[in-house]
Amino acid sequence: MVNSQMVFMVEKEELKNRLDVSYFTPEVREKLRQLDKLSSKLVNLDKICLSINRGRQPIYHDNGEIPIIKTVDISKEGFINWELVTKTDFEFFDKNTLSQVKKEDILLTSTGFGSLGKLIFLEEEREAVVDGHITIIRVNKELAIPKFIFIFLKSSFGKVQIDRKVRGSTGQIEIYPTDIKSILIPLPPKQTQEKIIKLYEEFNKKRIELLDYIKASPIKINNLIEEGYEKIMDYLGIKHPKMDGTGDLLIVPPFKITDRLDFLFHKKDCTKMITEIKSSKTPACQLKDMGDFRKERINPEERLDETFNYIEMSDVSSEGIKSYTSLVGRELPSRARNIVHEGDILVPLLLNAKESTVIVDKQYDGFLVTTGFAVIVPRPNINVNYLHTMLRSKFLQKQIEQRTTGTIMESVSLNELSEVTLPCPSLQNQREGLKIFSKYKDEADKIRIHIEEMKKELVNLKSDFEKRMLSLI
Repeated sequence: MVNSQMVFMVEKEELKNRLDVSYFTPEVREKLRQLDKLSSKLVNLDKICLSINRGRQPIYHDNGEIPIIKTVDISKEGFINWELVTKTDFEFFDKNTLSQVKKEDILLTSTGFGSLGKLIFLEEEREAVVDGHITIIRVNKELAIPKFIFIFLKSSFGKVQIDRKVRGSTGQIEIYPTDIKSILIPLPPKQTQEKIIKLYEEFNKKRIELLDYIKASPIKINNLIEEGYEKIMDYLGIKHPKMDGTGDLLIVPPFKITDRLDFLFHKKDCTKMITEIKSSKTPACQLKDMGDFRKERINPEERLDETFNYIEMSDVSSEGIKSYTSLVGRELPSRARNIVHEGDILVPLLLNAKESTVIVDKQYDGFLVTTGFAVIVPRPNINVNYLHTMLRSKFLQKQIEQRTTGTIMESVSLNELSEVTLPCPSLQNQREGLKIFSKYKDEADKIRIHIEEMKKELVNLKSDFEKRMLSLI
């Protein structure tokens, strides 16, 4: 099926030395049309710069004194953590003047998919160099205010031009100084530039406040969830073992050695928690005593023309099942075999997906899922929400991690998963424990909702700033 949103016409006179689709998308051309309508004169970036050049590959020194700014050191938000940068010596610094940065330089990361296009403005004087993957843009202050140029390049009008001039494919993409020089910049009077800078600083202050809240929120959410689990365990009379942190030395008594001799299997933060669960007033049992693995399966090769709704590993996250694919039997991968029903619990067997444990909603009843999930049917004396909550707990995740095998694709077998240890209280106590936990989970969910609101506010703030900026240019 053709995606009509990606079908568009390009006039013959628009074709020059580029034929790639991304160079002519409607979004790109619309931004350029908006630039053409501005009252301010448009100039190529190099006309208002003293220099536009890449840095050099530095010589690293453990005891060096000169910071080396690399792509990884520049965050997407435009910050550098100077405490973590690697260093070079004064000899390299003195010999490579083109790599040296100055106050009010604009730095643009210029290579690599996912990292190209990050921008930072150097507000203060500092002795430092950039490596060969970063371009230094040094504005002629007699012609333009450097911070205004930075603000424009960072706007959607600058970004779309930077993205448009990228060359290469996959991870080997580049934007060369020659292409950066041809970026179009509006040049209003300096008084107008100063007004835009003031607007930007007001916008940026709010932006940083929102980003700080968003960055701090995952820790708050994690602390709330962990406190919720602690309260459940307190209610069930299970102690929280304190790790003594005495290092990696591990002594395993002969009577505890099974068929597993790997370090992780006998690690204290797993074994101590299991000991506490088993010795508490609340009955302990293994997962196989709380639920059964659903054995309902299909063989796609026997139903080649039948249509199935299929849930792949990537369709599931910690927040639930997000998507699925409709395929006929002949299109299904060989791992599409498990049938699931409402109220089943999906537990990923791959370690890198261990947080994606979910309950199957009614809308997914009868769907197929990959054999990368264990499909658990809770026993009648087990509350599905209680078991789901326990399976998502950190102490249970550690047990699953403890029982994984493999190197590149670490996974846990159904047999190993069935033997993890959980507290198994009465149905009444399961419900009470959930009530206790829900207070903390609800608070965590409020923060998650607030994060999404903050993200929308960020988008609206930026859009509002750019509209006001354009009205002045």
